[in-house]
Amino acid sequence: MEMNKLILILTLLLTMPITRAENCAPVGNRATGMPVYDQGQTSMCYAFTATQMFDILRKQNGEKVPPLSSPSDIAFRYTFRDSNSKSWEDVKDGSSVDCLKILLNEGGCPYYNNEDFNRDLFGERWDEFEELQKLRKEYFKQDERIDQGKEYSGLFSRKNPKQKQQELVEEFACKLIDEDKFPEEKKFFEDYLKKSLETGTIKKFFKKYFEKGCEKHRRLSTSGKLQSWGVSSLVNQKDNMENLKNRLDKALVSGKSAPGISYCSNILNNANANDLRLGKDGIDCQREDAHVSIVVDRRPGKNGQCEYLIRNTWGTSCNSYPWPCQMGQIWIPENELLINTMSVLWIE
Repeated sequence: MEMNKLILILTLLLTMPITRAENCAPVGNRATGMPVYDQGQTSMCYAFTATQMFDILRKQNGEKVPPLSSPSDIAFRYTFRDSNSKSWEDVKDGSSVDCLKILLNEGGCPYYNNEDFNRDLFGERWDEFEELQKLRKEYFKQDERIDQGKEYSGLFSRKNPKQKQQELVEEFACKLIDEDKFPEEKKFFEDYLKKSLETGTIKKFFKKYFEKGCEKHRRLSTSGKLQSWGVSSLVNQKDNMENLKNRLDKALVSGKSAPGISYCSNILNNANANDLRLGKDGIDCQREDAHVSIVVDRRPGKNGQCEYLIRNTWGTSCNSYPWPCQMGQIWIPENELLINTMSVLWIE
């Protein structure tokens, strides 16, 4: 009898970890071969998440990747359709779900050229937006000089404000377009930029910029069924976390892409964060640090927990994270991650 008990105990000890390990078995980084982006100051994590999910879906469906989809393009397409959007700054916040619906229905836009890709990859896009905002102010200053009949005086020449305006437009267009490669596009963008500055609709300029770039290439397309599940209450947090985990695991094992999660980003810097709250519009983050990222892998961790690999969009540095990190991809234990997670988004 004692021998039978010993055998039973040994059997349980041996099988329990194995079962748990199987539940946390690695699936292979779904984003292997794809870049780790740096969104910079853009706050466009929603667009970066949507395009990465879309591109991974394309890869899983057998398409050649790269080419990659432009997050900036989908951010402007999405924002421009929002009747409440008033200015270019409205691209800073948005919905990954809505962006993915557009991508799945209409396709993604491949990058215009290498320079355009680098602006997204290294987080320089917002600097470009800010620069155009300053250009607009400088442009209108020339209008004041024109009204006042003032000119610029130099040592050997005089320059009127209209010439100065054209120089400002040409200078900005040169930064966007390589004249040797795209002479016709450069002239087009100079004319369109001038119209946008004169009418004050610089958001339209960037929309046209991405549309024009996309005309040079075939739109990227693929198919998939979009699914999402969100926390509706904070009362049964244990059940919420279990539901989130089940859906996240299913999406990683059998989903056609990498799942995306909406969560409180404080967990990325603070291992003890617990920031979910009930806001006026539902479940939100206490510190207004809502963030969206893709989850690309999992593995067995400590104390029988799974660890999930979050591919963030803050560049490849690991200096600010208290978690194990590889080139901007962070391993976070399930309890710490899920207690700060609002929803999971996946494609079947």
